[in-house]
Parts: sequence; structure tokens; C-alpha cells
Amino acid sequence: MDRRSFVQLAALGSVFALPQGLAGCGDLTDVETPAGRGAVVANGARARRFGGSDGSFFDVYVRDNRVDFFAPTGELRGRVTSGLNAPVSLAVDAPNATTGRVLVLELGGARVQAFDRDARWLGTFAPRLDLHSPLDLAIAPDSGNVAIADTLHHRVALLDGAGNLIRTLGSLGSRNGDLNGPASVAFGPDGSRLFVADAGNARVQVYSQGGRVLGGFGGYGTRPGQFLRPRCVRLDNEGYAYVADALAGHVSVFDPGYGFVHRFRTMLEDGAPGVPTWMSSQPDGSFHFSAVAGAPG
Repeated sequence: MDRRSFVQLAALGSVFALPQGLAGCGDLTDVETPAGRGAVVANGARARRFGGSDGSFFDVYVRDNRVDFFAPTGELRGRVTSGLNAPVSLAVDAPNATTGRVLVLELGGARVQAFDRDARWLGTFAPRLDLHSPLDLAIAPDSGNVAIADTLHHRVALLDGAGNLIRTLGSLGSRNGDLNGPASVAFGPDGSRLFVADAGNARVQVYSQGGRVLGGFGGYGTRPGQFLRPRCVRLDNEGYAYVADALAGHVSVFDPGYGFVHRFRTMLEDGAPGVPTWMSSQPDGSFHFSAVAGAPG
């Protein structure tokens, strides 16, 4: 897909059009539109949908402390309704991983819990890890290492698949490699690059798993390619980065060389502006977006 061939966002009844090949997220239903794939987005959408590389998917309900586990066919395989405290993110081991785990990050509990694909509890992942208001986690597709946005410690924790701490990335500051309230983490398609939404510094920084700063993009402002508060970063199968800016109210797209490509706004089913708060990439290359009511900024 040529990401320069974007369609204009337009309200189509209760559907909003997205760039071709993308889908929406949250408490919604995927539909087909003349512009490609789109989504019905409920006001105040509570669910965050995550996809496994085997076609399974998972809906995380932050306020309801619930996670639904679905098979690739759409059949409900299991549901976690107790023992969670504000689950905010989820990551799935690759199909060839020996564990096949589903890791669920809790904001309220400041911990990661592990489940199998049928929602059976396996235990706490890295129980001795000290986290402060963590907001996101991701699993590297090559090494199986786990990155956690340890938001109010102003760092990213990188652990191996067994939960042993390998290193931390960043510390409070604004210099190259520093972080200020990292809100989101995502690995590139081959796992060699870790993208971090450095919310307090209004930028995205890119690290190697070895801890080296590889580059970055953004900066504070309202011009194309700049951010007010980047809330979530995700990568597609071709290495393009999508960044949801919760204050500016749009999603920006960057090519694998960190060049700005395009940005687009999200809107709710009633046609009102929607503030993008979350995204998740799916194995088929589509995306799910979550938006809530309210004007940006």
C-alpha cells in the first residue's frame, strides 16, 4: 500500500473512512466502506483490541477490569473477570514461542500477569520488577524480550522472556536518550528497533535492544510531523510508524526512515471530533483505533 494515497476522513453515517487497508479499534465493529476498511466507534469506547500473530484476538476493558480471549474464528475462548486492576495493555508471544503466553499489563496493579491462550492464569511475570504507573508493553518478535513503558519512573524496562531484567532505557530528562513519561512502546517488524512514545518530550525515540539510541522524530508543536502529547505508537508490517497524539487529536504516519508522511483525524459515530487514545496493529496489517469524545487539546 502506498501510504501517500490516503483518503480524506469523512463521516459516512455511523462510519468514518480510514486510509485504505486500515481498520479501527475500541468498542467497535469492523465494516467495509467505499474508501476501504473502516469502523464504527462508540462514544467513550472502553475496549482495546489486540491481535495475536496466529489470528487470535483479545479485547481489554480497562474500566471493567476484564479481558476477553477469542480464537481466530471469533469464538470466545475465555474471559478474565477477576484479579485484574485497570488492565491497559496486552502482548502475545509468537506462535513458535515455547510458552504461548498472553501478558497483561495492569496500570492499577503496576504488574504484568501471564495467561495461556484459554485465559488460564499462569502467574505474575517478573514479580520483583518495580513499576510506577506503567502504560504499555510489547514483545520483540525476534528475541521474545519484553519492553514495558515504566511511565512515572521515566524509563523503559527491557526483560527477557523469563522475566529477568536485561536493562533499562532512559531516565528523566530531555536530552537525546532521556525520557519524560514514556507512554507507549512498540517493536518494529523485525524486532531490531524499539519505538518509544516520549510523551513529556513530545517526541518518539528509537532504541536498539542493546540500549543504543538509533534516532527519533517529532518535537513539540502543531506543524506536520510535530506532537503535543504522543500517547501511543504502533508499527505496521512494513515498518511505518503510527503515532496517536491525544492533545492534537490526530494520528501521524512516518516512514521507516522517520520521515513524515501524513496525518489524519479520528471522529466518533455522531460526526463529532474524537480524541485518539489508543491503537493496536493486527497481523493482517490493519489497525484498530480507540477514540473518546471531546475536542482535542
